[in-house]
Amino acid sequence: MLIRQWDIYLAKIPIEGVEMGEVKSVLVISNNAINKFSQCVNVIIVAPKKYANENNLLHVDIEVNEKDTIALVNHNETINKNRLVVKVGQVNDERIRKKILAAWNMIINNENKMEQLEFERFFEIGSTFEKDEDNEYEFKEFRVDQEAPRDLMARKLEKYICGFLNGENNKFGKIYFGITDDGIIKGTYLNREDRDDIRQLFIDRLKYIRPVVDRSLFTIEFIKLKKNGKIEKDYYIIEIYVPPSPDPSVLYFTRDDKLYIRFDGRNEKIEGPEIQEVIKTRLLNKIIGDKDFFKSPKS
Repeated sequence: MLIRQWDIYLAKIPIEGVEMGEVKSVLVISNNAINKFSQCVNVIIVAPKKYANENNLLHVDIEVNEKDTIALVNHNETINKNRLVVKVGQVNDERIRKKILAAWNMIINNENKMEQLEFERFFEIGSTFEKDEDNEYEFKEFRVDQEAPRDLMARKLEKYICGFLNGENNKFGKIYFGITDDGIIKGTYLNREDRDDIRQLFIDRLKYIRPVVDRSLFTIEFIKLKKNGKIEKDYYIIEIYVPPSPDPSVLYFTRDDKLYIRFDGRNEKIEGPEIQEVIKTRLLNKIIGDKDFFKSPKS
């Protein structure tokens, strides 16, 4: 079945306690590379406009088979392709597509940042970060006397992003550049040109990952720093957000075909026969429905 971004389907949406799920109209929002190579797709619920107005929900007006149809942008799901039952329409208006993507990106970014909104705005230099390094958090210190910040990120980004995407718990990951292994916030000086250069580097490194990832789900943020309560101009730490993999059975590789997996708070390089073992284990677990999807081949 050929699934394309902007298609509208009737789909069986999972409901707790109901194996078959509830049939609803959905709009496919994931890009066509994801739709082709992944077992899962990202969808937005489609409903009558009256429903959104009554519940004060963020939505975008669309017209498919009937008037006053809307896309409930903050009602989104990641579902297996086999839950798509039948195609019933498509959004063809480019203006509506742009509005939906803008609202979608706003929702995704807000969800990523909501939990840590307050301390992400400012950090105090020399203070201790409230999280430890684990399967969801990685710290990298800038040592400007040894290596420029951009050069450090150029070396590390791909393998750590792939490590989190392949992680044993299939959860989000956050990489903080400018925090020591002990969790001490140091940051570094980055002027506007430096920041623009690093943003472009981030985008370029995402393009190298195979299979293709939906870059709109990844974020980079430059977090301002304070010293003795006052903002230090152009001093930042950098936060990279890596979303959970849309399909836990898929393995992501760097451009030089290296495989990294996040195990026990470490980014491990998997080589030789271990790669085959990981592939076999994940495919087998997918077939038999084993929830313990990410058992390390080294355990």
